[in-house]
Amino acid sequence: MTDNATAHRPLTLLGLGDMGTALARTWLGAGHPLTVWNRTPAKAEALAAEGAAVAATPAAAASANTLIVLCLLDDASIGSVLDGVDLTGKDLVNLTTGTAAEGRARAAWAQEPTAPPWRSRPAPASSARTRATRPCTTWPC
Repeated sequence: MTDNATAHRPLTLLGLGDMGTALARTWLGAGHPLTVWNRTPAKAEALAAEGAAVAATPAAAASANTLIVLCLLDDASIGSVLDGVDLTGKDLVNLTTGTAAEGRARAAWAQEPTAPPWRSRPAPASSARTRATRPCTTWPC
């Protein structure tokens, strides 16, 4: 039996490059309520026509859902996009391309005492280990 609350969990996607757009279309096609944001707002127009809610800022996008997926250009983009965004109580999945060293540094960042009480989960193929408050048994978790 499928749990519809899990099967159609709403999520937020930050970053609409080729991979982000493909993920957005897949989640919309599967019936997930989706909020999107991109530095170039025009990249969100087609997804809005397909049913995505478009946020004007990363903070507005993050406030829309508890599950946030990052699909940004590089690791440096994460810091600039999330600067000032309240991630309290959020599940953050990072699919941004980066090096192993950047992944380890970002995992350490997530565990710093000054980090907000959010739950960071490595992507399924990620080698970075970050804290998780509960196991992720479904995708999206």
